[in-house]
Amino acid sequence: MDDPNPTLKRTRSSTRQAAAASALGKSSTSSNGATPAQSVSAAKSPSKRSKTSPTSTTSEKAPTSSRSTAYSSFPIHAVTVLGADSVSLGYGITNYVTHKIVEIAPSSTYVIATDTNIAALHLSTLVSSLNDAISSSSLSSRVLTYVASPGESVKTREIKIQIEDFMLLN
Repeated sequence: MDDPNPTLKRTRSSTRQAAAASALGKSSTSSNGATPAQSVSAAKSPSKRSKTSPTSTTSEKAPTSSRSTAYSSFPIHAVTVLGADSVSLGYGITNYVTHKIVEIAPSSTYVIATDTNIAALHLSTLVSSLNDAISSSSLSSRVLTYVASPGESVKTREIKIQIEDFMLLN
């Protein structure tokens, strides 16, 4: 008797092969590059599969567009939320974001508020990029930084008041 779903049977067999390969420390992929587990997911629910990821089970995908810019050597992807390109995604996006901030929201002063953990990793790059964006515009803005202690305990109204006082004094 023929199997009513030969694809699922092959996929189950592939899953067993992948489990055996995994136990031996080997990798197993199908001809389309998907792992057997991804193939099982796709075979069980092809109508729910997203076009961006073979393992995704979401049925709706946010529309995106890709654009190249002078500020990034990698493409910037815009995700449309409620009919507008609201979210920008990309690798090395700092220059793009800082130039967009200066273009969209010209100001005499920009303030970067962060914590010591993030400051150690990204603050100097962000300040440098923002200063470059300001230099390439017609603005003569300044950049202030406020670095707070890390953690949820500092996310209070008192700290907000301290940041506002810092901005007013500078």
